Amino acid sequence: MIHGVGINDAGYVTQNCGWVCPYYSRWKDMIVRCYSPKRLSKKSSYVGCVVCEEWRTFSNFRRWMVKQEETLGDLSDLTLDKDILSGVNKVYAPEHCVFVTTDVNKFFCDHSSKHSHMIGAQLRSNGKYRCRVSDPNTHKVVGCGNYDTELEAHNAWGKKRYEFALIFAQSPQVVDNRVRIKIIERYEAYNVY
Repeated sequence: MIHGVGINDAGYVTQNCGWVCPYYSRWKDMIVRCYSPKRLSKKSSYVGCVVCEEWRTFSNFRRWMVKQEETLGDLSDLTLDKDILSGVNKVYAPEHCVFVTTDVNKFFCDHSSKHSHMIGAQLRSNGKYRCRVSDPNTHKVVGCGNYDTELEAHNAWGKKRYEFALIFAQSPQVVDNRVRIKIIERYEAYNVY
């Protein structure tokens, strides 16, 4: 039993002499993220996260992962995400989870301003708000101008982020069509500004 919840019911050896079954490795990491006191003390964003009853048994998770592999191909460079399809979510379950690239995962992480302003807005010494946004296609930070108000700078950030989303959603980085839709939906509201 892993952390009091995970049942390894594999009919084969899942780890041996440094080798670890890739399905088991993904499953165990998910269990550890949710239930390891040591991990939770380092990653507080996982406090309160759980694994659905079905996936607490290794063979059920493995069966789901094999289906994902049949659809998406090699999953070794992809990460398991529980939030993209359902918004902010605390449950690892088949209906919430998807495999994505690291770049896709990063695209969904809106980092708040270091200066306690709205995302994308940075107060300058001249009293104006500078707008900057990260381009997921080039991995460069792009300036979007200076604005009189924080809200104007934030809206400019959102509009630029939406423009990037339209391009990024069609990139080879996005391997699941459900994720393509979510990338665009995330910033669609900013398209009106």
